[in-house]
Amino acid sequence: MSGDPTDFYRGLGVRVGFLRPSGGTRKYFTLDGVLLEAVLASTVSGQQMAYREFLSTLYERYGLLTGGRPEDADLLLGEGIDQVTVEDLRENSAALRQQLVAMGWARAFADGVMTVQLPNGGQA
Repeated sequence: MSGDPTDFYRGLGVRVGFLRPSGGTRKYFTLDGVLLEAVLASTVSGQQMAYREFLSTLYERYGLLTGGRPEDADLLLGEGIDQVTVEDLRENSAALRQQLVAMGWARAFADGVMTVQLPNGGQA
């Protein structure tokens, strides 16, 4: 890596699995595996949270945008990021929802409501 701080952080992000190549020179950010579980464990308390509340907490604590909040698109545009469409944001949020349910960190109900919680009621 060069001495450029951006190159250092990009390299670190790739090594820890937070930044992945998407083909060509573009990269995308992702949370999965142990890194996702660490973020979830530090965000979700012992009680259930509504999905929107969870997304707001992710943004407030870590500055992570998932596309699941109405204001996410405006925040990206405000920072000059205009390559992401509203459809991209919806797809990203849907993928996160599926992943949370599959990992046991969330429950989706028939009425569309989703809650995020510690797996197994917080028991190891």
